[in-house]
Amino acid sequence: MTIVDFIPKDNEYYRKIYEPQGNGVCGVALLAVLTKSTLKNVLRTWGGIGGYRGYTGLSELKIMLKKLGFNFKLHRGNKAKNFKLYEDKTHICRVQWLGKEGGEYHGYKCFHDACSQSHWILIIGDMFYCNSGGWSELRWLPEYLENGYITSYLEVSK
Repeated sequence: MTIVDFIPKDNEYYRKIYEPQGNGVCGVALLAVLTKSTLKNVLRTWGGIGGYRGYTGLSELKIMLKKLGFNFKLHRGNKAKNFKLYEDKTHICRVQWLGKEGGEYHGYKCFHDACSQSHWILIIGDMFYCNSGGWSELRWLPEYLENGYITSYLEVSK
């Protein structure tokens, strides 16, 4: 099984716990995929950095990547609808969903609302992973991003 065939077996279990509260486990799920582990195992490791709060901020994601033995380089400011294919690279991308309020924060009136409407996806070669939809071919990324865009990404290596 290659990494692009792997889906954590407990992904749906943790989605059912966190999503009804307005939270999510997308960042945790990506780390589980990268380590071919479970969300439960990633969350155990998370306990060492203060515990999981129901969402994954960039700072927590960077700490967890280091803790799990990954190197990364942060790229900011894309607002990309498409993604240039880097065949030998792995990327964790922050997706910002667009608001309909007309505010200055990606269509939201306040920064907090915009942040709570973001998501993490994983791109490896010509495939991308979203914990709510599984693996898809990268050619479908523009359709997936119909109501959003990539604001930044981490280029990840072991």
